[in-house]
This record gives sequence, C-alpha cells and structure tokens, in this order.
Amino acid sequence: MVTGHLAVAYAARGRWRSAALPWLLVAAYVPDLVQVGLGNIAGCASCDAASHTLPAVAVIALVTGVVAGLLTRSRVTGLLACLLVFAHLPADLLTGDKPYWQGGPRLGL
Repeated sequence: MVTGHLAVAYAARGRWRSAALPWLLVAAYVPDLVQVGLGNIAGCASCDAASHTLPAVAVIALVTGVVAGLLTRSRVTGLLACLLVFAHLPADLLTGDKPYWQGGPRLGL
C-alpha cells in the first residue's frame, strides 16, 4: 500500500518536473491521513465513509489542490495534488477494500 501511493506521486513528478514533490507525496496519502485523523479524533472504528467515498475524496481533492497551489504558487502542483488524491482510490482497489459511496459495497482486492 505505501509503495503504490509513493510510486504514483513519483511518476507524476517524473512527468511534471516543476511540481513540488513534498506536496505530491502528501497528496498521495491524504485520504489515509484523513481516515487516521478522524479515527483518532472521533473515535470511529472505520472512518472509510468520510475519507474514501467518492464525494469525500472530491472535497478532499479540491481542498488539497487549492491549498497546495496557493502555498507553492504553482498551478501545476495544485492540479497534480488534486489529481493524486483522486488517484488514491484506484490504488486502494489493488491494496484493500473500501466503500466508494455511502452504504455501497466494499470494493477492492
């Protein structure tokens, strides 16, 4: 799981050299960071719905992209950070099982 998300971030950086690598690495893990953070704060056993469903990832991706773009003053970094948050979901299909919509089945290997 860890290696796959890193690989996606490094692949994006390899294609777009002007992007800020630290932001790409963080963006590749943001849904997992949200899940762990909510688990620690809210105490829920499984915070998948708030971190890995399509609507949640859309909000997380938008916020991550805007923050990365503003702080680095780079549209490329902002756009790639947003896209890497979305790329987290297909990577999780290979490494785990998550619900991709509220009340939906858990998908993944």
